[in-house]
Amino acid sequence: MLVAIHSKGKTNAGNRKWICQCDCGNYCVVASGDLRSNNSCGCKRRKKSNKNPELHRKSREPLYDVWSNILRRCFNTNGYKQGLQIDREDNNGNYEPGNCRWVTNEVNANNKRNTKIITAFGETKTLTDWLADERCLAPRYVISYRIAQGWSPEKALTTPAILGRNQFS
Repeated sequence: MLVAIHSKGKTNAGNRKWICQCDCGNYCVVASGDLRSNNSCGCKRRKKSNKNPELHRKSREPLYDVWSNILRRCFNTNGYKQGLQIDREDNNGNYEPGNCRWVTNEVNANNKRNTKIITAFGETKTLTDWLADERCLAPRYVISYRIAQGWSPEKALTTPAILGRNQFS
C-alpha cells in the first residue's frame, strides 16, 4: 500500500504528483490519478516476477536504514507551513532537532547575534520592536548612537531627534 507524504509539483498534464512511501519502505512519485490503482512502488510486481530475488534484500543492510531515515527526515515537515523558515533557538548551538524550530521571517531576523536588545521601562525588546512602540520618538541610528554615548535607554527612546545638523542630541 502507498501512503502519500508530500506534494511534489505537477505532471506535464497538470495533475498533482505525490511522494509516497510503500509498505516495503521505498519512496516513489505517483500522479494523483494513479494513487488508487498503484498499491506499491513496484515491489509487488518485482516480487511476483522473481527475476531479481536480491532486489529487496538490501533493506536488511545497515546502510539501507541510514538512507531510509534520511528520506523520512526530508519528507517529515514537523509543523512546517508555507512562509516559515528554519531557525535555531540558541544561535550558539547546532542545527539539530532539539535546537531547531519553524518561525516567521520576523522572528528569524530578530534571533541573530547582532540583534540589539534594549531594556527600558521594565521591558526587554529588540530595537526593531522598540521602533514600533508608541513611546519611541527617534529613528534607529539615533537610538543606537545615543545608547553608545551612554544615554539611558528610556531617554534615548523618548527624546525626539532634532532635524538639522545635530540629530543625536
